[in-house]
Amino acid sequence: MASGQTDQFGSRARVYNRGIVPVAEGPGTPVHALDAPVNLPYSLDGHWIWVSVAVVFLIAEIFTGGTYMLPLAVAAAAAAIISYFTGFNVVVEVLVFCGVTVIAYFAMRPFAARVTNAPDVSFGVDRLIGMSGTVTKAIDGVDTSGMVKIRGEEWRARSVDGTSIPEGSEVVVQSVDGAHLQVSPPT
Repeated sequence: MASGQTDQFGSRARVYNRGIVPVAEGPGTPVHALDAPVNLPYSLDGHWIWVSVAVVFLIAEIFTGGTYMLPLAVAAAAAAIISYFTGFNVVVEVLVFCGVTVIAYFAMRPFAARVTNAPDVSFGVDRLIGMSGTVTKAIDGVDTSGMVKIRGEEWRARSVDGTSIPEGSEVVVQSVDGAHLQVSPPT
């Protein structure tokens, strides 16, 4: 019923925030601040609120170190879809949000573990540990260093156990000691 129309009984009524209220004649109408007519220039539906929450969580995900906000963004998007297509009340939407958050958290956990627990990438001289190379200058013992070529680069090297390693032999880098590689023959 539009504001100012009469109902089936012929009495005048107006539509207010709290529903259809009979019009009281005389001063002091409307009686309560919530009884003022609603004339908003826009319609703010619940699904737009949920979409906004999802966008905020996605933006927050960009600035966090892990995947902490992503399940919340997925859940807010699910609540927005539920709100748009079904029009359930807010309690149902919040329950959907909570349930999807838990499901998304456990579903994304293996992915997050794989992405965030990547092995540390070695750089510098430490990247050579475990690589194999060829002796270009013989290694005579522990105190005498020779030369080893690994991936096109030559490095000073010493034998780990003090044995001599002749030129042309294959070796594996065991550790790094200053500017010298500690090498041993492959086993």
